[in-house]
Amino acid sequence: MKNLWWSWVAGLLLAGCTENPPLEGYVKNEAGWWHQLHAFDERSGKVTPGEYLQFSMEIYTLQGDLIRKGGSGEAHSLITHRYNPSAGHADLETVLGDFFEGDSASVLLHDTALKKFGGACKIQGTDRAALLKVHFKIHAIYDEAAYLRMQQGEAWALEQREINEQVVLFNYLWAEGIDSSCYFDGVYVVPISKSNGMKPKAMEYLRISYRGHPLGDTTVVDDSGKQEAVFDFQLGRPNIVIKGLETGLYHIKEHQKARIIIPSQLAFGARGVKGLVPAYTTMIYEVELHNIKKE
Repeated sequence: MKNLWWSWVAGLLLAGCTENPPLEGYVKNEAGWWHQLHAFDERSGKVTPGEYLQFSMEIYTLQGDLIRKGGSGEAHSLITHRYNPSAGHADLETVLGDFFEGDSASVLLHDTALKKFGGACKIQGTDRAALLKVHFKIHAIYDEAAYLRMQQGEAWALEQREINEQVVLFNYLWAEGIDSSCYFDGVYVVPISKSNGMKPKAMEYLRISYRGHPLGDTTVVDDSGKQEAVFDFQLGRPNIVIKGLETGLYHIKEHQKARIIIPSQLAFGARGVKGLVPAYTTMIYEVELHNIKKE
Protein backbone atom coordinates (compact mmCIF):
# COMPACT_ATOMS: atom_id res chain seq x y z
CA MET A 1 0.00 0.00 0.00
CA LYS A 2 2.89 2.33 0.77
CA ASN A 3 4.17 1.90 -2.78
CA LEU A 4 0.75 2.88 -4.13
CA TRP A 5 0.68 5.89 -1.82
CA TRP A 6 4.11 7.11 -2.91
CA SER A 7 3.30 6.51 -6.58
CA TRP A 8 0.14 8.60 -6.11
CA VAL A 9 2.18 11.44 -4.54
CA ALA A 10 4.82 11.21 -7.25
CA GLY A 11 2.09 11.17 -9.90
CA LEU A 12 0.60 14.29 -8.39
CA LEU A 13 3.92 16.10 -8.66
CA LEU A 14 4.57 14.90 -12.17
CA ALA A 15 1.05 15.64 -13.37
CA GLY A 16 1.42 19.20 -12.19
CA CYS A 17 4.39 19.55 -14.50
CA THR A 18 3.17 17.73 -17.58
CA GLU A 19 -0.59 17.66 -18.15
CA ASN A 20 -3.53 19.51 -16.72
CA PRO A 21 -6.10 17.11 -15.19
CA PRO A 22 -9.77 17.26 -16.33
CA LEU A 23 -10.69 17.92 -12.68
CA GLU A 24 -8.64 19.52 -9.95
CA GLY A 25 -6.90 17.06 -7.64
CA TYR A 26 -6.77 14.16 -10.12
CA VAL A 27 -3.53 12.51 -11.21
CA LYS A 28 -2.76 10.17 -14.10
CA ASN A 29 -1.11 6.82 -13.41
CA GLU A 30 1.08 4.76 -15.73
CA ALA A 31 -1.95 3.04 -17.25
CA GLY A 32 -3.25 6.41 -18.39
CA TRP A 33 -6.38 6.90 -16.28
CA TRP A 34 -7.02 9.81 -13.97
CA HIS A 35 -7.76 9.09 -10.32
CA GLN A 36 -8.08 10.68 -6.90
CA LEU A 37 -7.46 8.63 -3.77
CA HIS A 38 -9.85 9.39 -0.90
CA ALA A 39 -8.94 6.75 1.68
CA PHE A 40 -6.57 3.81 1.81
CA ASP A 41 -6.46 0.73 4.01
CA GLU A 42 -3.67 -1.81 4.60
CA ARG A 43 -5.88 -4.57 5.99
CA SER A 44 -5.39 -6.86 3.03
CA GLY A 45 -3.88 -7.26 -0.39
CA LYS A 46 -5.26 -6.63 -3.84
CA VAL A 47 -7.83 -8.83 -5.49
CA THR A 48 -6.54 -11.64 -7.71
CA PRO A 49 -8.31 -13.25 -10.72
CA GLY A 50 -11.05 -15.64 -9.59
CA GLU A 51 -11.71 -13.82 -6.32
CA TYR A 52 -14.83 -11.78 -5.60
CA LEU A 53 -14.97 -8.03 -5.07
CA GLN A 54 -17.72 -6.42 -3.04
CA PHE A 55 -17.80 -2.70 -3.68
CA SER A 56 -20.07 0.31 -3.88
CA MET A 57 -20.12 2.63 -6.87
CA GLU A 58 -21.57 5.99 -7.83
CA ILE A 59 -21.32 7.49 -11.32
CA TYR A 60 -21.38 11.24 -11.89
CA THR A 61 -20.90 13.65 -14.75
CA LEU A 62 -17.83 15.87 -14.44
CA GLN A 63 -20.23 18.62 -13.39
CA GLY A 64 -21.25 16.55 -10.35
CA ASP A 65 -24.68 15.31 -11.47
CA LEU A 66 -25.45 11.80 -10.19
CA ILE A 67 -26.16 9.34 -12.99
CA ARG A 68 -26.45 6.01 -11.18
CA LYS A 69 -25.69 4.10 -8.02
CA GLY A 70 -24.89 0.40 -7.84
CA GLY A 71 -24.76 -2.05 -10.70
CA SER A 72 -27.07 -2.47 -13.66
CA GLY A 73 -30.62 -3.04 -12.44
CA GLU A 74 -29.59 -3.31 -8.81
CA ALA A 75 -31.62 -1.67 -6.12
CA HIS A 76 -28.90 -1.75 -3.56
CA SER A 77 -25.56 0.02 -3.61
CA LEU A 78 -23.24 -2.97 -3.01
CA ILE A 79 -22.05 -4.94 -6.02
CA THR A 80 -20.49 -8.40 -5.79
CA HIS A 81 -18.39 -9.23 -8.85
CA ARG A 82 -16.03 -12.07 -9.78
CA TYR A 83 -12.75 -10.45 -10.75
CA ASN A 84 -11.64 -11.52 -14.23
CA PRO A 85 -9.87 -8.60 -15.94
CA SER A 86 -9.28 -8.52 -19.68
CA ALA A 87 -5.64 -8.05 -20.63
CA GLY A 88 -4.92 -4.72 -22.28
CA HIS A 89 -8.30 -3.15 -21.42
CA ALA A 90 -8.38 -0.06 -19.21
CA ASP A 91 -11.88 -0.65 -17.84
CA LEU A 92 -13.30 -0.27 -14.34
CA GLU A 93 -12.53 -3.88 -13.46
CA THR A 94 -8.83 -3.32 -14.25
CA VAL A 95 -8.89 -0.13 -12.18
CA LEU A 96 -10.37 -1.94 -9.17
CA GLY A 97 -7.55 -4.46 -9.32
CA ASP A 98 -5.02 -1.71 -8.55
CA PHE A 99 -6.60 -0.91 -5.18
CA PHE A 100 -6.74 -2.64 -1.81
CA GLU A 101 -9.62 -3.82 0.34
CA GLY A 102 -10.93 -0.77 2.19
CA ASP A 103 -9.64 1.73 -0.38
CA SER A 104 -11.88 4.51 -1.63
CA ALA A 105 -11.17 6.53 -4.76
CA SER A 106 -12.62 8.34 -7.77
CA VAL A 107 -11.56 7.66 -11.35
CA LEU A 108 -12.37 9.33 -14.65
CA LEU A 109 -13.49 6.82 -17.26
CA HIS A 110 -15.49 6.67 -20.47
CA ASP A 111 -18.82 4.85 -20.54
CA THR A 112 -17.31 1.98 -22.52
CA ALA A 113 -15.01 1.24 -19.56
CA LEU A 114 -18.13 0.43 -17.49
CA LYS A 115 -19.54 -2.14 -19.91
CA LYS A 116 -19.20 -5.09 -17.51
CA PHE A 117 -21.26 -3.21 -14.97
CA GLY A 118 -24.11 -2.26 -17.30
CA GLY A 119 -22.67 0.91 -18.78
CA ALA A 120 -23.02 4.27 -17.19
CA CYS A 121 -26.32 5.69 -18.08
CA LYS A 122 -28.22 5.40 -21.36
CA ILE A 123 -29.65 8.75 -20.37
CA GLN A 124 -30.96 11.05 -23.09
CA GLY A 125 -28.54 13.87 -23.72
CA THR A 126 -25.54 12.12 -22.14
CA ASP A 127 -22.48 11.95 -24.40
CA ARG A 128 -21.18 8.37 -24.27
CA ALA A 129 -17.75 9.62 -25.37
CA ALA A 130 -17.49 12.07 -22.47
CA LEU A 131 -15.49 11.35 -19.35
CA LEU A 132 -17.47 10.28 -16.29
CA LYS A 133 -16.47 10.39 -12.63
CA VAL A 134 -16.76 7.01 -10.92
CA HIS A 135 -16.53 7.00 -7.13
CA PHE A 136 -16.03 3.57 -5.53
CA LYS A 137 -15.10 1.90 -2.28
CA ILE A 138 -13.86 -1.69 -2.02
CA HIS A 139 -15.66 -3.13 1.00
CA ALA A 140 -14.43 -6.73 0.89
CA ILE A 141 -12.52 -9.32 -1.13
CA TYR A 142 -13.56 -12.99 -0.95
CA ASP A 143 -11.91 -16.13 -2.22
CA GLU A 144 -14.14 -18.86 -3.69
CA ALA A 145 -14.73 -20.64 -0.38
CA ALA A 146 -15.56 -17.45 1.52
CA TYR A 147 -17.91 -16.35 -1.23
CA LEU A 148 -19.81 -19.66 -1.09
CA ARG A 149 -20.08 -19.36 2.70
CA MET A 150 -21.47 -15.86 2.30
CA GLN A 151 -24.06 -17.06 -0.21
CA GLN A 152 -25.09 -19.93 2.05
CA GLY A 153 -25.41 -17.49 4.96
CA GLU A 154 -27.66 -15.21 2.93
CA ALA A 155 -29.80 -18.16 1.84
CA TRP A 156 -30.12 -19.32 5.47
CA ALA A 157 -31.12 -15.81 6.57
CA LEU A 158 -33.85 -15.67 3.90
CA GLU A 159 -35.10 -19.10 4.94
CA GLN A 160 -35.35 -17.92 8.55
CA ARG A 161 -37.28 -14.83 7.45
CA GLU A 162 -39.72 -17.02 5.53
CA ILE A 163 -40.26 -19.24 8.58
CA ASN A 164 -40.65 -16.21 10.82
CA GLU A 165 -43.30 -14.77 8.48
CA GLN A 166 -45.39 -17.91 8.86
CA VAL A 167 -45.13 -17.75 12.66
CA VAL A 168 -46.05 -14.04 12.78
CA LEU A 169 -48.99 -14.60 10.41
CA PHE A 170 -50.29 -17.57 12.43
CA ASN A 171 -50.13 -15.55 15.67
CA TYR A 172 -51.93 -12.63 14.03
CA LEU A 173 -54.74 -14.81 12.67
CA TRP A 174 -55.14 -16.49 16.07
CA ALA A 175 -55.24 -13.17 17.94
CA GLU A 176 -57.79 -11.70 15.49
CA GLY A 177 -59.99 -14.80 15.47
CA ILE A 178 -59.60 -15.27 11.72
CA ASP A 179 -60.20 -18.86 10.63
CA SER A 180 -60.23 -20.87 7.39
CA SER A 181 -63.70 -19.55 6.45
CA CYS A 182 -61.95 -16.31 5.44
CA TYR A 183 -59.32 -18.08 3.32
CA PHE A 184 -59.60 -17.76 -0.46
CA ASP A 185 -56.92 -18.75 -2.99
CA GLY A 186 -53.95 -17.88 -0.78
CA VAL A 187 -55.29 -14.75 0.95
CA TYR A 188 -57.60 -13.99 3.86
CA VAL A 189 -60.56 -11.68 3.26
CA VAL A 190 -62.22 -10.28 6.39
CA PRO A 191 -65.37 -8.17 5.85
CA ILE A 192 -65.44 -4.80 7.62
CA SER A 193 -68.92 -3.81 6.42
CA LYS A 194 -71.94 -5.69 5.05
CA SER A 195 -73.30 -5.42 1.53
CA ASN A 196 -75.99 -7.05 -0.61
CA GLY A 197 -74.04 -6.28 -3.76
CA MET A 198 -72.56 -8.70 -6.27
CA LYS A 199 -68.97 -9.88 -6.33
CA PRO A 200 -66.91 -8.80 -9.37
CA LYS A 201 -65.94 -11.04 -12.24
CA ALA A 202 -62.84 -11.11 -14.37
CA MET A 203 -62.43 -8.23 -16.85
CA GLU A 204 -65.06 -6.07 -15.16
CA TYR A 205 -64.07 -2.50 -14.32
CA LEU A 206 -63.80 -1.68 -10.63
CA ARG A 207 -63.61 1.56 -8.69
CA ILE A 208 -61.78 0.95 -5.43
CA SER A 209 -59.83 2.71 -2.71
CA TYR A 210 -57.19 0.96 -0.62
CA ARG A 211 -54.37 1.37 1.88
CA GLY A 212 -51.70 -1.26 2.44
CA HIS A 213 -49.14 -1.69 5.22
CA PRO A 214 -46.81 -4.48 6.40
CA LEU A 215 -48.11 -6.76 9.14
CA GLY A 216 -46.77 -5.43 12.42
CA ASP A 217 -46.11 -1.96 11.01
CA THR A 218 -48.92 0.56 10.45
CA THR A 219 -46.87 2.63 7.99
CA VAL A 220 -48.82 2.83 4.72
CA VAL A 221 -46.56 1.82 1.83
CA ASP A 222 -49.14 1.30 -0.93
CA ASP A 223 -52.41 3.16 -1.52
CA SER A 224 -54.84 4.35 -4.17
CA GLY A 225 -53.91 7.97 -3.56
CA LYS A 226 -54.06 10.73 -0.97
CA GLN A 227 -57.16 11.03 1.20
CA GLU A 228 -58.41 7.61 0.08
CA ALA A 229 -58.70 8.64 -3.56
CA VAL A 230 -60.48 6.15 -5.79
CA PHE A 231 -58.69 4.04 -8.34
CA ASP A 232 -60.28 2.59 -11.50
CA PHE A 233 -58.92 -0.54 -13.16
CA GLN A 234 -59.95 -3.68 -15.00
CA LEU A 235 -59.94 -6.78 -12.78
CA GLY A 236 -57.70 -9.46 -14.25
CA ARG A 237 -55.55 -7.12 -16.28
CA PRO A 238 -51.95 -8.03 -15.36
CA ASN A 239 -49.45 -5.87 -13.47
CA ILE A 240 -51.93 -3.25 -12.24
CA VAL A 241 -52.08 -4.22 -8.56
CA ILE A 242 -50.21 -6.92 -6.62
CA LYS A 243 -51.49 -10.45 -7.15
CA GLY A 244 -52.87 -10.90 -3.63
CA LEU A 245 -54.92 -7.70 -3.78
CA GLU A 246 -56.41 -8.75 -7.11
CA THR A 247 -57.21 -12.20 -5.72
CA GLY A 248 -58.95 -10.73 -2.69
CA LEU A 249 -61.12 -8.39 -4.76
CA TYR A 250 -62.93 -11.36 -6.30
CA HIS A 251 -64.31 -12.07 -2.80
CA ILE A 252 -65.51 -8.57 -1.88
CA LYS A 253 -69.02 -7.37 -2.74
CA GLU A 254 -69.86 -4.09 -4.41
CA HIS A 255 -70.15 -1.24 -1.84
CA GLN A 256 -68.31 -3.33 0.76
CA LYS A 257 -65.21 -2.67 2.84
CA ALA A 258 -62.87 -5.51 3.76
CA ARG A 259 -59.42 -6.31 5.06
CA ILE A 260 -57.25 -8.48 2.82
CA ILE A 261 -54.34 -10.31 4.46
CA ILE A 262 -51.74 -11.20 1.83
CA PRO A 263 -48.75 -13.50 2.50
CA SER A 264 -45.51 -12.41 0.85
CA GLN A 265 -45.68 -14.89 -2.04
CA LEU A 266 -48.69 -12.94 -3.35
CA ALA A 267 -47.31 -9.54 -2.28
CA PHE A 268 -43.67 -8.42 -2.51
CA GLY A 269 -42.02 -11.81 -2.11
CA ALA A 270 -38.44 -12.63 -1.19
CA ARG A 271 -37.15 -9.25 -2.43
CA GLY A 272 -39.53 -6.93 -0.62
CA VAL A 273 -39.38 -3.23 -1.40
CA LYS A 274 -36.18 -1.43 -0.44
CA GLY A 275 -36.68 0.83 2.55
CA LEU A 276 -40.40 0.02 2.78
CA VAL A 277 -41.17 -3.69 2.92
CA PRO A 278 -38.67 -6.29 4.19
CA ALA A 279 -38.32 -9.64 2.43
CA TYR A 280 -40.96 -12.22 3.34
CA THR A 281 -43.46 -9.78 4.84
CA THR A 282 -47.22 -10.31 4.99
CA MET A 283 -49.21 -7.27 3.83
CA ILE A 284 -52.52 -5.96 5.21
CA TYR A 285 -54.82 -4.05 2.84
CA GLU A 286 -58.00 -2.22 3.81
CA VAL A 287 -60.10 -2.02 0.65
CA GLU A 288 -63.41 -0.52 -0.36
CA LEU A 289 -65.09 -1.68 -3.58
CA HIS A 290 -67.15 1.37 -4.55
CA ASN A 291 -68.78 0.02 -7.69
CA ILE A 292 -68.54 -2.43 -10.57
CA LYS A 293 -68.92 -1.54 -14.24
CA LYS A 294 -69.18 -3.98 -17.11
CA GLU A 295 -67.03 -1.74 -19.32
